[in-house]
Amino acid sequence: MTSQPETLKAGDNIVPLAALATQCATISGALSLAAVLQSAGVSGLWVLFGVLLGAFAGLAVGWAFGRLAFPALASNVVVIRAGRAALPRTLLAAATPSFIVSLGLAFVAMLVLGAPPLGPALAWAAGCSASVACLFGFGSALA
Repeated sequence: MTSQPETLKAGDNIVPLAALATQCATISGALSLAAVLQSAGVSGLWVLFGVLLGAFAGLAVGWAFGRLAFPALASNVVVIRAGRAALPRTLLAAATPSFIVSLGLAFVAMLVLGAPPLGPALAWAAGCSASVACLFGFGSALA
C-alpha cells in the first residue's frame, strides 16, 4: 500500500532535487579534479584548467543524473519539503552524482598523468565529493 504524498502549502521550504544534483556534481567535479591535479604536481595554470573542466564534466553528469533519477513533466520539477524527512532524498541527490563525477575524473586524470598513484587520487576525490555531498545534502534538507 502506498502512502499519499504530502501536499505543499504556501511558504513551505522546498528542495528541487534535480537542481541539487546538478549543483553538487558541478562543485564536486571542480574541487576534486583540482585536488587531484594539485597532488600530481602540475602547474597552477593546469589546476585552473582542471577546475573548469571538472565543473563542466560535473554539470553534465549532474544534469543527466537529475533527469534520470527525478523525472518530471515538461514544465515541472521534482521537489521535496525541507526537513528531517527529506534527508535521505537530499543525500541521494547530492552524493550519487558527486561520487560518480569525482571518482571518474580522478581515474581519468591518473590514467593521463600517471602520478600520483591511483589510491591517493581516488582518496582525494572521494574526500572532496563526500564533503560537498554532506554540506549540501544536510544543508538543503535542514534549511
